[in-house]
Amino acid sequence: MKGTDRKRLVARMQIGTALHLFLNDMNPVSVHVLACAGCEILGGLAKTDCVPSLLNVLLDGQQQLSEAELVRSRVVFYNAMKHHNDKRGQPRDDERLLESFSDEANDGVLFEAWFNYGQVATQMPVEAQVFTMWIMALSGGLDGRERAICDHLFPGLKIASRREQKQQMRLLIEDVHKQGWVSNDPRTEAGSLLMPLSAFDELQSRSSGVRP
Repeated sequence: MKGTDRKRLVARMQIGTALHLFLNDMNPVSVHVLACAGCEILGGLAKTDCVPSLLNVLLDGQQQLSEAELVRSRVVFYNAMKHHNDKRGQPRDDERLLESFSDEANDGVLFEAWFNYGQVATQMPVEAQVFTMWIMALSGGLDGRERAICDHLFPGLKIASRREQKQQMRLLIEDVHKQGWVSNDPRTEAGSLLMPLSAFDELQSRSSGVRP
């Protein structure tokens, strides 16, 4: 078993749990922390596997921001949520920053995490596939056929309330699961967003050829 396999599993557990919570409108702080942690691992794995991460795509598309600046913009809330002290050992003053945090702040980090996971694993669960399309539909950066597909899947999405937007996503996930053809696609990862305690043992057994 390669060390990267276990790292990828760690990241998959993090971002799977994060997306599950996000879809169910639960614990946005945990969503953010888990998604950001998964981003860090998956970005490194993408570099190891020589596949482009979302950060690479963004850097290729603009020259205004450096890689360090893009990373800093991603971890603003993350650092406030996981650190009590600053680099000088003094308590951080994050009150006003955390007051500005909302569920919408999770859109970007979850998208980056799942984009990178798809690059590394070459598969994504149904929920993640629908979520990434939902984000692209919200972003408004699509045109042509992709725009038409998103408008068909998520009619009136950009003018809907946040609650209605997320409900559209949940309903499409349910519909896709019922249809079945996406689940049978080799690019679709089988199983639940939430992974069981036995996942590490199963990974070890697949590598060694021994049943857990």
